[in-house]
Amino acid sequence: MERIEGIIRVEERGEGSKSQGTVSVLTTNEGKEYILYRAGMLAQNDPFFTRFNAAEVIVNGTPEETGYMCVSSVQAEENIYDVPEEPEAPVASTPMFIGTTPVQATEPQQSKPKRLPRKLKKILKKNLKK
Repeated sequence: MERIEGIIRVEERGEGSKSQGTVSVLTTNEGKEYILYRAGMLAQNDPFFTRFNAAEVIVNGTPEETGYMCVSSVQAEENIYDVPEEPEAPVASTPMFIGTTPVQATEPQQSKPKRLPRKLKKILKKNLKK
């Protein structure tokens, strides 16, 4: 685990693609950039890092060769923010679409009872009369 000083910027990436969303980027004083993420979470749309946008911080975590960094805590000013063990759900930056139609929550529809075939109705009527 390393302690890396820098500035966090929350920026939009992947515009027009399936992975479109905001990511948090830590830029060090030497100009290195790391995309921040928490264990068990995707880097896109993570609400944990939004409070640190444009702030000078010290990030404790494990940098990877891929340019990502798995964060365990962030120190901003004199406060230390540990990564919660149970991550909250990511925040969608844009509405979800399927094709060109926005997805809307709807209540389940009540299906009409199915009608019996005519032959079965006749057989039942005969049997009920007996």
